[in-house]
Amino acid sequence: MAKQAILTTDLAEHPASRAWAAAGGNDIPTRIQILGRKKKSAVYRLGGAGPGGAGIIAKRSRLEDGLTERTIYAEILPSAGINALQSFGFTEELDTGFAWLFIEDAGGKEHAPHVNHRDLISDWLGLMHARTARVGAAAHLPDRSASHYRKHLESARRTILQHLGNPLMLPEDVSLLHSVVDQCDFLEARWNQIESFCNEIPRTLVHGDFVAKNMCVRNSRNGSELLLFDWETAGWGVPAADLAQLGLESMASVDLTVYRATVRESWPQVCLGDVERLGAVGSLFRLLAMIGWESTELQYGSVQKCMGSMRVYQAAMAQVLRTEWRQL
Repeated sequence: MAKQAILTTDLAEHPASRAWAAAGGNDIPTRIQILGRKKKSAVYRLGGAGPGGAGIIAKRSRLEDGLTERTIYAEILPSAGINALQSFGFTEELDTGFAWLFIEDAGGKEHAPHVNHRDLISDWLGLMHARTARVGAAAHLPDRSASHYRKHLESARRTILQHLGNPLMLPEDVSLLHSVVDQCDFLEARWNQIESFCNEIPRTLVHGDFVAKNMCVRNSRNGSELLLFDWETAGWGVPAADLAQLGLESMASVDLTVYRATVRESWPQVCLGDVERLGAVGSLFRLLAMIGWESTELQYGSVQKCMGSMRVYQAAMAQVLRTEWRQL
């Protein structure tokens, strides 16, 4: 089915509509737009199903991921006084290990952030980190400490080594993957340095996938406001990953000076140098996570598509290790 296809018939019988009714939704959608479907999640826009005929976003995901997102939208962000999309309901599927979350529709591409919003993004992130660090419920979220990203390292390396014999790979692909394994070995041998630094930084709510596609900017009476969604990889840990300075097109660009000015009152012990080191560590964490996710595709037929991403990640990792490692 075409990306973002719109359905207009048999809407009451669609799984998203049935889940919406189970969650307490009263109105049947007038249309259903498919926003994305992956192996472990699916996202739909339910047109006309919300208050006053507004749209509702229906997200199907693994139960544990859905519970994390529900807690963040309905409890943690409101408790911290942080702008958040409104949560409209949650329901578990029977015997599947999946659940549905229903949230306010943030709008389409017209609300995407642009380069002029960098200060807004940086200030919002600092405020979110500083305030949610004091919300008790956040500490019960999944672990996002340095140990979490070491698991990504170990899993990625193991998966890559298992599939080096894939006959669809070219010799240069195998060589590149060996380079990625070498980078993993380099980091593992020095992981104590990373962990030691992270232990000096306050723990807080970490989004984990702080990229432009997961943000929207809306105008309010108080000016522009940032809203973040897709919290399924979020957790409790050091805020490094959200501060990654990779320069990749999809990544949000955080101004570390603005961020530090925002968190300074709550975290006076964290200096600008610490924030810069957090950015460097965050770049490593994000790359390890992306390599880990991408490595699972090596077992399928789309090896060359996977290798295209791996080339980008290997080069970015080499750049970080070459230019930022001294900070650590």
